Amino acid sequence: LLAVDAFIWFSLKPKLNFNSVSGNTGQAIMTALLAFAVFIALSVVTVKAVQAAAQLNLADLLARLGNATFGATAKPLLSQNPIAIFLIGAVIIPKRETKTLIARLMEFLSMVFKVPLELKNPSTWVLWAVVSAVGAIFHFQVKGAFRAVGGGIDNVALALTFLFWMVSCWLIVKTRESESAVYLHMINNGCTLLRMFQKAT
Repeated sequence: LLAVDAFIWFSLKPKLNFNSVSGNTGQAIMTALLAFAVFIALSVVTVKAVQAAAQLNLADLLARLGNATFGATAKPLLSQNPIAIFLIGAVIIPKRETKTLIARLMEFLSMVFKVPLELKNPSTWVLWAVVSAVGAIFHFQVKGAFRAVGGGIDNVALALTFLFWMVSCWLIVKTRESESAVYLHMINNGCTLLRMFQKAT
């Protein structure tokens, strides 16, 4: 991740503002909360589409998001210092992943393939799909996500991760900065970690 971060950072002159715009933190948080509510609603639809017979409530959905977000690292995480793990998982990781693997990668690909980052441009949505696929692969390879019982693929976790990254890409282009998307990532990881800690106690 750090190698990808450094390569993209030094090879790309950003078109979007990846830092906080002065004075709009409150608005960015409210936007992130609204985006998270939309993501939860879309997640319910997604789970039902992938597993029509799934019995779904908020706790189960958060558990599924936890598998998609932390995967095989969940048990090792829970065995460590919960405060430190929460800070890493809900603050540091969301900031780095959002700014590098989502925002910077999206801009890098837009520069390479000459795709303008516009909400109404179909090519932009295709680019988001590529970025989201990279995110899904990253979570599968590095974090061991999407592995179901028996060693198969958890299609629900795969779909939820892809959806989350699509929402993040949309949010970055919509707001023309990454702050709201970072807060969205923090809210998602924070909620799933709290649920995981609750189940572990």
